[in-house]
Amino acid sequence: MPRSHDSAPENLLDVWVRDLHGLRKVGTLERYSEPGFAWQVRTAFYYDDGLSDRDAVSITMPVRRAPYEPEAAGLVGNLPPIFDQSLPEGALRDYLMRQYAKVIEAGFPPRVST
Repeated sequence: MPRSHDSAPENLLDVWVRDLHGLRKVGTLERYSEPGFAWQVRTAFYYDDGLSDRDAVSITMPVRRAPYEPEAAGLVGNLPPIFDQSLPEGALRDYLMRQYAKVIEAGFPPRVST
């Protein structure tokens, strides 16, 4: 898929789906910042080429050539909703942050206060 941004992506994450047809890679989640706006991180999900409708990661994100990019960029980057809803919260998030503190960079999404 053609990338919609000029800067080199960082923190590449392969996205896989498992269904009756097995486990297969369907896309890539990338984080990047636009030139001149290094403080403003953006996230984009790109489907791989040659996929069918059954390879969609979500019913709200059908397979397409254009990337899925949240409209608003944040200091740690926003994720498309299907990925954002899967982030741990509360005690589990705190445990994982302590357990993997040396591995996880400051880019891990902060807890949202309500």
